[in-house]
Amino acid sequence: MVLCYRSLQQDHLRIGNMPTPAIPNLTGNRTLRLLILCLGIMAASTAKARDYAVEVLVFERTEVSTEVEEQWNPGSNSQLTNLEKLQSLVDRVDDHPIGEGIAHLAGHQSKLLSSGYRVLHAARWQQPSEVYQNAPVVPVGTLDTRIRGAVRVYRTSLIFVDIALGLTDSLLDPDFPLYFINEKRRVKFKEVHYFDHPRFGALVTVWPVEG
Repeated sequence: MVLCYRSLQQDHLRIGNMPTPAIPNLTGNRTLRLLILCLGIMAASTAKARDYAVEVLVFERTEVSTEVEEQWNPGSNSQLTNLEKLQSLVDRVDDHPIGEGIAHLAGHQSKLLSSGYRVLHAARWQQPSEVYQNAPVVPVGTLDTRIRGAVRVYRTSLIFVDIALGLTDSLLDPDFPLYFINEKRRVKFKEVHYFDHPRFGALVTVWPVEG
């Protein structure tokens, strides 16, 4: 922005020192193009700085085989990685305000319930647009502790969702996850993204906060 201001200022000085007939031509070309460029940079900066409204819906299948793939195996390196990722993200959770109820995913919730799925977690929150290191890590969990995890929404030049969830069976140790969702994905505003697992799933949507 400083560069834009200085360029416009320099153009103004040059225009002021030139003969009057040359002013309209310069004003309609270089100075105008610089002004449009600066306004575009300001608009891009504003888009990055806007707040996000995030909604998360976690659900499980009520009828599923007991021999579900992708279950916890103590000797599995991939599942050990899932557990480490889950614990790492949970350890970083912030005291971020979370609202109850959802709006943009409400229709999906109704369809899931009518199709025999069980909703485990539904939440929404608002957060600032931040890079990875500064973005809030928002906890995901239920009162019966069957599911725990966290979600982080952050930006580079694009928007990403980083999600780590662990689900247990109610008859087993609730602190010992059996099934995992561990994924990072690029998202766009107002899209609904489905994070899938044979045992459970999650829907995530990110909307720009207007105003």
